[in-house]
Amino acid sequence: MFCPKCGNDIESGSSYCKNCGAKIESTPQSAYQAGVPPQYILPLKSSGIAAILSFIIPGAGVIYAGQIGKGLLYFIIGIIVSFATIMLLPFIVVFLIFWVWQIYDAYNITEEYNQILQTTGQKPW
Repeated sequence: MFCPKCGNDIESGSSYCKNCGAKIESTPQSAYQAGVPPQYILPLKSSGIAAILSFIIPGAGVIYAGQIGKGLLYFIIGIIVSFATIMLLPFIVVFLIFWVWQIYDAYNITEEYNQILQTTGQKPW
């Protein structure tokens, strides 16, 4: 703790500075220091929008939920599997499995984001 007048280091709990004699006003402890997490006003994200975005563009719902690297990976995998499906028709099964999985994952990631945001008041990632 430092004196607001002279900047000298003072003991915590002191009411006067030993260097200049200035009165030290004790500041009340903030809610965060008391162990209560701060309350931020951050909007929740819609799981439905995340699923619709992933339905249209693979990985877009995951990017919407805040996991950009994972969303870009899904997008690249989607492009590769799409080209493989065009070249070899049996890859359509792999494409459909991947497509449904990334929609499901975008929905769940957004639900997890909202749950952590409501619990802690902070973005999870």
